[in-house]
This record gives sequence, structure tokens and C-alpha cells, in this order.
Amino acid sequence: MHALILLTTDKNPWLYWNIDRQIGPGSHGEDVRFAQYLLVYWSYTFELGYEISEVDGYWGGRTSAVVRAMEQNTRWRVVRDGYISPIPEPFVHNTASNKSFKFDILLENYTRRATGFGINQLSNERVNAVMRGIPNDGYCPPALAAALRRALIGVNV
Repeated sequence: MHALILLTTDKNPWLYWNIDRQIGPGSHGEDVRFAQYLLVYWSYTFELGYEISEVDGYWGGRTSAVVRAMEQNTRWRVVRDGYISPIPEPFVHNTASNKSFKFDILLENYTRRATGFGINQLSNERVNAVMRGIPNDGYCPPALAAALRRALIGVNV
């Protein structure tokens, strides 16, 4: 995973997150751990019963089940393949066509649950605060929080 700096139409930078590779059944590592954490928030939205205790960095049957449920329950057109791919870079968040990326949808859902607003409704400063705050949100598992903090080293947004 890595921090991704996006530019708005007025060239103001804002912080976003991305994974480094496509992940799916049998995958493991920090990208999986981060996706699992975001899937917990998706699960809360749709009452799927996926819990923080299941964020272990190993993509097994429960993670696959929640991804399949996400693919079925999103209003956005996504590829229903059971995998989560990185957001292509460069990336412009505020176009509807970009909502076909599951990782973007998961970040949007996290932000909406954290603030009550979608990313496009928030100032750059507020989005940056939400993205920087994930490791310290009170729920982020310690191993993921440490990895996110490492990824933020040297990021000046």
C-alpha cells in the first residue's frame, strides 16, 4: 500500500490511499490487511457481520464472501471477479467512471462513515485529515496502523 497524492481541478493536493497490486483469494500482506479493514466498514453499512478480529492480512473464505457481497450491493458498476485491484494512477476521484474501482469505493465508504459526507463534499483539508487519521481512528489494528504510518513518512499533504 502507499499514499497517493491527487490533484484537484484547482491543483490543490490531497491525500488518498492505494494498494500496490491486485489482491484476491490466497493473497496476503499489508494490501490485504488494509482492504480487509475497509471491508469491515462496508460490512457495518450492510450488516454483513465481518469484524475487526478478522483483519489478519490473509484473504480467505470470509474475505471472499464480503467482497462478493460488496460487488452485489454497490450502486456502482464494478467488475464482479472477487478481486480488488489498485486504483490506476494518475487518478481523478470525482468522475463517475472511476467508481468502478472497488478500493476507491471502500475509501469513499470509510470517509462517509467517519464524517457523514462523501469525499466530494469535503474540503481537501478534511479529506487529508480523514486519510491521515485512519491509523489513529481507535479501531485500526496495530499492525495496519504501523504500516500506514510508515507509508506516510515523507508525505507532505
